[in-house]
Amino acid sequence: MPQISIIIPAYNADKTIKETIDSVINQTFKDFEIIIINDGSTDRTLDIISSINDPRIQVFSYPNSGASVSRNRGFSKASAQYIAFLDADDLWTSDKLELQYAALEADPEASVAYSWTNYIDQYGEFLYPGFHQSYQGDVYSILLVKNFLENGSNPLITRHALSAIGGFDESLKGGQDWDLYLRLAAQYKFVCISQAQILYRISEHSISSNIERQ
Repeated sequence: MPQISIIIPAYNADKTIKETIDSVINQTFKDFEIIIINDGSTDRTLDIISSINDPRIQVFSYPNSGASVSRNRGFSKASAQYIAFLDADDLWTSDKLELQYAALEADPEASVAYSWTNYIDQYGEFLYPGFHQSYQGDVYSILLVKNFLENGSNPLITRHALSAIGGFDESLKGGQDWDLYLRLAAQYKFVCISQAQILYRISEHSISSNIERQ
């Protein structure tokens, strides 16, 4: 059984999905499974995924249902004790999983590890840094004012915590990531890796809503 399950919801992501998957395959931490939820794509997304030869990749196709439903579907297929979500147009630096996993293993009281974010354009070029602020432990009051995790491709979460809060709220039309993090923060401790490990792509195809970038 892998240590980490990585869930990638993908809808018409043929321009970015290979680079996103490559950023996972190139992780220094190797003990993971990749669960891709093809959310009714009508472009070449599925063909591109199928061309990548890695036994850790599992693909499940459904009619288009949106990001939150896709993430929850991915979680239902996951087998690991740690869960990470990655949007199909975002990237991770190669040490993202290694450092987040180590942080959670070192602190049994923590259930969420997050890192800093940098923003990139549609070509993968650096645009600007994110908040780059480190908060530890009980972060609920801070998170209530500002989503310092910034996006849905950021944290590593224990399976127990994610299951206990019921996953993503599929009734929400925006801010689903922030809502999830608030419900986690109300019950669980957070730890921070104080370096930029998430490369969040600003493009018309971004899954997250504008409210999650503020």
